[in-house]
Amino acid sequence: MSKLMTAAEAAEFLGVSQSTVYLEIREGREGCIPHIKVRNRYLFQKDKLEAWLENQPTNKVSVNGREADFDLTQQNEGAKQQE
Repeated sequence: MSKLMTAAEAAEFLGVSQSTVYLEIREGREGCIPHIKVRNRYLFQKDKLEAWLENQPTNKVSVNGREADFDLTQQNEGAKQQE
C-alpha cells in the first residue's frame, strides 16, 4: 500500500482546492476520487490517485479559436519527478 495522504495533501497533489476534493467525494458519482473513510477522516492512497488521474478524460479547451487538449495529468509530472 502506498503512502496515505490527507484531503489537504491530496488536493495539493491533484492541483485543486480541498473543498473540490470534498465536493467530488460527497457527490459519490461513479469514478469519483478514490478514497478511504476512517471514522470522520478521508484518506487517499497516492498510487490510486495517480491511476485515477491517468484514467480521466482530457478536456478540450479553445486556444486562439482552435480546439486543443488540456491534460490534467501533466500538472503532476513535476511532482512525480521530484520523488
